[in-house]
Formats: sequence, C-alpha cells, structure tokens
Amino acid sequence: MCSPDSRYALCVDYRRLYVTHETIGYSEHGGPFPLQLAPADDGIYRLDLATGELALIVSYDDLRRFHYVESMEHAIHWVSHIEINPASSRVLFLHRWTERTADETCFLHRLITMNPDGSDMRLLECSDHPLPQLADDFDPSAVGTFDYEKSEYQISHPLWQDDSHIVVWGPHAGSIHYHLYEDSDRGRVEVIGRDLLTENGHMSFSPVDTRWLLSDTYSDSQTNTRVLFLYDMREGLRYGIGEFYAPPDLKKENRCDLHPCCNRDGLAVCIDSVHEGARQMYVIDVSQITGAR
Repeated sequence: MCSPDSRYALCVDYRRLYVTHETIGYSEHGGPFPLQLAPADDGIYRLDLATGELALIVSYDDLRRFHYVESMEHAIHWVSHIEINPASSRVLFLHRWTERTADETCFLHRLITMNPDGSDMRLLECSDHPLPQLADDFDPSAVGTFDYEKSEYQISHPLWQDDSHIVVWGPHAGSIHYHLYEDSDRGRVEVIGRDLLTENGHMSFSPVDTRWLLSDTYSDSQTNTRVLFLYDMREGLRYGIGEFYAPPDLKKENRCDLHPCCNRDGLAVCIDSVHEGARQMYVIDVSQITGAR
C-alpha cells in the first residue's frame, strides 16, 4: 500500500498470509513453511520511497501485547487490509488471529489505526468471542463457502471516508452493520443504512464525492447471485445497479467477487464477474444516479 503523498509504502510478508488466509496470500517454492505464532521480527514494514530504507514498525509480538486477550495466546497472528488516509497521516489495518487457519469461522478480528511510523495505535473494535468451532468434533466441511463473510463477528473491508472517519462492516454494541468510526479516543461509532446495508461487501467511495458509497454482496445461498449497488450517504437511499450470477461450484480460492470500483469522475463502475461463463471485467454507466444529484 503506497501513501497518497508517495512518500512511503506499507507492506506485510504475503508468505504468512498464504498460511493464515490462503485466499489472499501468495505461495512460494517449497512452501508453505512453518511460522512462528507472533514473532518480534515480522509484521508491518514501512518503505521510504525516496531512500529505499525498510523498517519494521509494528511486529506481531507488538500486536499480541496491545490490548491482549486470552484467545491470542496460542493463536497465529497476521495483518491484512492496510489502508492509508487521504492525508497520508493515519493508517488502518485488520489484526487477525486464530488457532485453526483451515477454518475461517475461527478467525478473530480487530480494527486498529496508527501513525505511519507505528506510533499512537488505537483499538477501534475487537470481535473476540467464544469459538465452539475449536472443538475436536467440529466439521469445517459443513460450513458454506460464504458463511465466514456473512458471520456476525466478521470485521471486514475497512476504508477511509476522509482523514478521520472509517467505514467498515463489523459488529459493534452487540449488532453487525456497516459502521462509521471516528479515528479518535472518543470512540464515536454510528450505523450506516441500518435497514438497507445488511450484508458484508467490498466498499469504496466515489473519488469525487464521498456521498456515494459503492458496494456489493457475496453470493446468495439460494440464487447464487451477487448484488451491486450505490448508497447515498447524505439521503440514506440505496440504488440497485444489477445482480450477477456466480456458479456455485466456485470455492474460496477460485471465486470471483465483484470488487466494484468507480472511475475517476464517479460516473461509471467497473466489476469482475463470471455471469457469462468466464471471468471478465465489465464497465457500467451510473451517471444517471451520481451525475444527476
């Protein structure tokens, strides 16, 4: 992840992700290899783009010690979804840990922010909860492909709305919604689209107006369709753009999420989809919604 001001980049070792969260990791020759649970010499690295200097700014041991909870003790730890705010002054990321990497319903999550040098870390949300799935007789094969994404404990796809507010799908105060967090010690959180945004998705804002939140859903278990929509943050209205079929035999490692994003003027949307039998990119005109209001 490169900062908007092009001064630095943040990264993690994707060999760890290949072990902890294979869907978003990368393999290596001869791997995967055994990993330490929470090493002090691995974590989030900062690369100075002017000098090429690389520094470890937050280790997995640091994260385990930060607001420690008991479920972390025997778990393997990793970081994903690093995002930098528009001013390049704050960073968000998801800290995840588990004792069973093969079963995503056993993943535990935290939403954390920090300065670009690793200082002033703030814990915005933690979804630590009991895990009956760790029982010896639990059958991971009984879990649906997208059950994890639809979990009531999932913290997922955070993004900056501006320099101090974050939109994320996750639980807060006993219920799961799209939430808007203030990145401060005040801990202000509000629900977005309480009755309209009821499923996890891949969110992003229009690059010209954060009034428009673009998102989608994961496959419906009955129809195998994914829904694409725009949400008007100002008026509280949801606009359906389309529904796209995905073959049910696509699993975690080869599925095709829509991953929608806007073009630079916010008048068109690009998605990935397999509804015509092959993975392709599609561009959809949304100017009648975003350009007329």
